Amino acid sequence: ELTYEGDKRTFTITDNVGCVIEDTVYIGLILGCTDPTALNYDSLATVDDGSCIPIINGCTDSTAINYFEITNITKSENIYQVECLDKISSKTFKLEVRKIIAATGVHNLPGEYNSKSSKMTYSGGAHLILKGDPLNLQGKAVLLPKTEDDRIMFVLPWLGNTIVGTTDTKTFSGTLDRPFADNNDKEFLLKHVRKYFDIDNLSYLSSWSGVRALLDSSSSSTKSISRGHFINVVEDGFVQIAGGKLTGFRIIAQEALQRIFNKDFDLEKLKFVDDIMNLSETYKEDQFTFTVKHYCVTKPTDYLLRRTHISWFNENGGIKSLKKITDKFYSNTQYVESYAELVEEGLID
Repeated sequence: ELTYEGDKRTFTITDNVGCVIEDTVYIGLILGCTDPTALNYDSLATVDDGSCIPIINGCTDSTAINYFEITNITKSENIYQVECLDKISSKTFKLEVRKIIAATGVHNLPGEYNSKSSKMTYSGGAHLILKGDPLNLQGKAVLLPKTEDDRIMFVLPWLGNTIVGTTDTKTFSGTLDRPFADNNDKEFLLKHVRKYFDIDNLSYLSSWSGVRALLDSSSSSTKSISRGHFINVVEDGFVQIAGGKLTGFRIIAQEALQRIFNKDFDLEKLKFVDDIMNLSETYKEDQFTFTVKHYCVTKPTDYLLRRTHISWFNENGGIKSLKKITDKFYSNTQYVESYAELVEEGLID
C-alpha cells in the first residue's frame, strides 16, 4: 500500500501471516533547521527556514545560584530574610530560609549582622609559576623558613610546573577580591630563588597573589595566628565559616553542617573532584562545554581560572584560549570583561 501526504510517501507492506513493515520517504524540499549545533536541528530538513534556536551556554543546574551577592540579612521570628543581587542580570531577590551557613571568605556578614561577624585580619601571599622544573626539584619541595625579612618562602612542584611563593605580608596590592603580585613581590621572589638555587636565567609564566582570612587575636604579627578555619556560631541556626585552605573545604563543610544541625555527617568520595582534577591545562572545547553543563561555569574566566589552571600555566593569561572561547560561545563584550579580569588578577601585564 502506498499513501501520499504532500512530499511524504508512506509504504506499508503486509505479508500472508499479518506481519507489517512500514517506511516513510520524503520527496522534494523539506523546511527546517539545518544547523547541527542548534537546539532544534532537523536531520531531515533540506532547506533552512530560519527557525534554528542557538544553544546558549550557562549553568544548567536549576539549584545553582551563581554570582549572587548577599546584600542584607534580617530575621522575623524563626525565618531569615536574605536579600540578594544577581550580578549577571542585576536583578534582586529575597529568599526566606530557616538556617544559614555563611562562607564569607575575607568579608564580613552584611547588614545588621555585620557587627556579629568574626573579627578578622588578613595575610597576603605572592606567587610565581615557573614553566616545567627549571630548579631541578624532581618532585621534591623546598621550604625556606626565614628570608631576609623573616618571611617563609616555599618552592613546590605543581601539576608539571613549579610554584614559588611566600606568605605573611600585611600589605598586598589590589583589593580583597582581586589581589595581585606587584613588581616588588615578583622581584623579591626571583631574587631569593636566584640566591638559594644558584641560577641566573629565570623567567616565569605568570604571577598571582592570595589573601587569607585569619581570626584576629590582636597579635602584632600574622605569623603567630592560627592558619586553621574557624566557625562562628552567630546564633542558633546561623553559622559563619572563614579561614582555612581550599584543600580542606570538605572538612570545613562537614564541621559547619554538624554544628548547625547537631548531627553527624559522613564524607564520601565525590566524583566531581576527579572530573575537575582531570581537566586539561590547555583549552579543549568538549571540556569547556562539559564544565558549563555540569560545573556551573558562567563566564570564560570561571573555566580559565577556577576550573582549570589555563590562565596560570600559559603566558599572558591564556588570552589565546579566551579568544577561542568568546569567539564561539560569547560576545565581544564578554571578551573585554574577561580580559579586564585577567588584568586585575595580574595575569596580563
